Amino acid sequence: MTNNKSIHGTRLLLLSGIILLGVSFIQAQQSTQDVHLKKGLEKARIEKVIDGDTVVLTDGRKVRLIGIDTPELNNPSKPVEYYAEEAKRFTEEQCEGKLVTLEYGNLRKDRHNRTLAYIYLPSGEMLNERLVSEGYAVVYTQFPFKYIEHFRGLEQKAREEEKGFWGTYLGNSDVRNLVHDYMLLDGKGRVLLRRYLANLLGSHARKLED
Repeated sequence: MTNNKSIHGTRLLLLSGIILLGVSFIQAQQSTQDVHLKKGLEKARIEKVIDGDTVVLTDGRKVRLIGIDTPELNNPSKPVEYYAEEAKRFTEEQCEGKLVTLEYGNLRKDRHNRTLAYIYLPSGEMLNERLVSEGYAVVYTQFPFKYIEHFRGLEQKAREEEKGFWGTYLGNSDVRNLVHDYMLLDGKGRVLLRRYLANLLGSHARKLED
């Protein structure tokens, strides 16, 4: 009888220990998530890509990448801009269906109610950076953000190495001088220049791609 009580008591102690360990583990996980959220980080999965700089999460939120601008693809009031399809495909290849980490800035939403974030890929690379450094995006300077000078450096390097759409732009003698001064423009000036370049390249794109 004593042995049975002893065994029963040991089992209760073991069970209590397992329960306590489980509770502690859950609390630790929750604590880690809380810390990440306080630091402005969150795990999320990409459901689909709308265009080069905008994605949709599996929970339905639409996310606009901070600090960059890719050629316009889905604006009903504008024609599809040059290199928009290439930018979208690049973003799809990098993140569609993947579990990523979102880093938030000071502003969580834009005027279209889209979530604003930097997206870190499973490899640890930042998607925003990659789009700029590979020549699929330019730096969006209308609003300040903490990586702006770093992004400017990446953009200048991509331009000098003629990556992505920069290669096409600089390969066209009609626009070489305009692009040379691109880095000196403010946000509005860059938008106007890109629109002009898109219109100008419309008549030259086939020749450049042939």
